[in-house]
Amino acid sequence: MRTHTFSKLAAMAFLCCGLSPAAISQQASLRTLDFEATDTDANGSLSMDEILAVPMARFQSLDTDSDGLLSKVEAPRFGDKRFARSDSNSDGFLSAEEFLANISNRIERLDADSDGTITKEEFASAQGQRGGRSGG
Repeated sequence: MRTHTFSKLAAMAFLCCGLSPAAISQQASLRTLDFEATDTDANGSLSMDEILAVPMARFQSLDTDSDGLLSKVEAPRFGDKRFARSDSNSDGFLSAEEFLANISNRIERLDADSDGTITKEEFASAQGQRGGRSGG
């Protein structure tokens, strides 16, 4: 069995943020993210851990053989090209870190003041630029 170590951030995101299965299924991407539901500590801002909890739970649900890696069979919606782009080490599998890399980069771009959290204003501003909804 092949195993990869999850990044500390990804592991914390999955373990620390208690989102319900309903919240996970409803929040597939940043475009559909519900700010209030994701702000699990209700402090008015989203930490990287809170935001990554949703995609990390998705990774876990796709990893049907529980080896810590996604094969093309486990992630068919990625498609061959997207899978290959995401597979940064070209081993034919996606680790949690590879799976989360794209969303982590997008989250960092949302953090306008680079303080490590996304405020409701930063989130709404980014949603407005994409023509999306703020979820709240």
